[in-house]
Amino acid sequence: MNIIHISSEVFPFSKTGGLADVAYALPKAQSRLGESVKVFTPLYKGIINKFELIDTGFRTVVNTSIGNFDFSVYKYIHENVETYFLNNNYFFFRKELYSENGFDYHDNYLRFGCFCIAILHFIDYFDIPVDIIHVHDWQTSFIPIFIKTDYSFIKSKIILTIHNLAFQGIFDRSCLNVLKMPSYLYNIDYLEYYGAINILKGAIILSDYFTTVSPTYATEIMDKNFGYGLEGVISEKKYKLKGILNGIDYDIWNPEQDNKIKKNYSINTLQYKYFNKEEFSNNFFIDSKLPLFSFISRFTSQKGADILIELLENKEINEAAFAILGNGPKEIADRFKQIGFVKPNIFVYTGFNEDLAHQLYAASDFLLMPSRFEPCGLSQLIAMKYGTIPIVNRTGGLEDTVVDINDGGYGFCIDEVNTDKLYYAIQRAIVLYNHKKQKEMIAKKCMELNFSWTKSAGEYIKIYKDLLYHH
Repeated sequence: MNIIHISSEVFPFSKTGGLADVAYALPKAQSRLGESVKVFTPLYKGIINKFELIDTGFRTVVNTSIGNFDFSVYKYIHENVETYFLNNNYFFFRKELYSENGFDYHDNYLRFGCFCIAILHFIDYFDIPVDIIHVHDWQTSFIPIFIKTDYSFIKSKIILTIHNLAFQGIFDRSCLNVLKMPSYLYNIDYLEYYGAINILKGAIILSDYFTTVSPTYATEIMDKNFGYGLEGVISEKKYKLKGILNGIDYDIWNPEQDNKIKKNYSINTLQYKYFNKEEFSNNFFIDSKLPLFSFISRFTSQKGADILIELLENKEINEAAFAILGNGPKEIADRFKQIGFVKPNIFVYTGFNEDLAHQLYAASDFLLMPSRFEPCGLSQLIAMKYGTIPIVNRTGGLEDTVVDINDGGYGFCIDEVNTDKLYYAIQRAIVLYNHKKQKEMIAKKCMELNFSWTKSAGEYIKIYKDLLYHH
């Protein structure tokens, strides 16, 4: 099969979250299963200096009612996957990917709308054989809308994956006119959404199939607590919806071969994990004899960052150490920094640091993930591979991947995000920590689990085949 993935971020070229990891690992896994895979993504600032890209020579102009925008296309081949970068300096040579100082770029609809049109020009011009176009999140959701309207000569089947329903691409209805989209799309049956337009809604309606990144999340988003206003549309279209659990890339996340950590270890040499903890503790002046709880995440209420801050500010947990790594709104980051400054057993690093994340997964005894909702979650999967025991809220992908120790499992689950429940789970973990043999047994149980991409990639391929041969 000829498969194209389109994503607004792809590791290692660009990344704000888990979407980038999926857009890298899923195509790679599908290529290993024998499929022909291409990936399309924007050429953001800095990429061209870090990677040796090939200029395809392709140039195109996207016409809008407010002007014409030039695109060129570059290419990079890695792990049998061809990645194509769409270049427009005005749109993509910016400080960040989607927003600056907490405010979305006002022209995001134009940036990603034109990006999608330029891709369709490229496919058309080179007459690329495409069986499946797989789009990810709202930024690429223009594709199914265009293909079912002005680009209907492209006969590929289209599948949409929703990585986080909280982000939908809601814009003023005038954007339809700017991108020269048919006016009939401003209709409750297509893009109309409370007087505005909703790009993700349009893609859910017009795609041949759509998925979420875990089975539980697929069910949750039909409920108004998780549906963000789209629960009605999703319920109506559930006949073409499936939840497929994300995997993680064990080429990158594997303590046996991770070159970013102090000492490699495996399930059979778990005692070497302690060297990583000792190194981390010495570097950042925390007591290596205490159980180390880490929080590696964006500082948002979705991730329960506010609950963790409240807990650390108001409760003295002297018998444990905490390491916080992440970024987010300045006021939350500042509160975390203040806690780190005042309390000796708490280390805080604000910002994005991939190397430090690897070291922290290897050093930690426990991982904190008190997310209010979690479409899939990758941190708990990575942590478990590193023998780090997860503490999670029962929601979305966390419920699908972590089973409480009391139920014969290998983690700690809370059923409501509040400081008391989280505090109680931490206390349970401290008790386990003090029973060394039992803790080691649970850590090994975590490491035995397999969340590789091969299984999930195969599930997607099955859906593609169903679309191609049975529809």
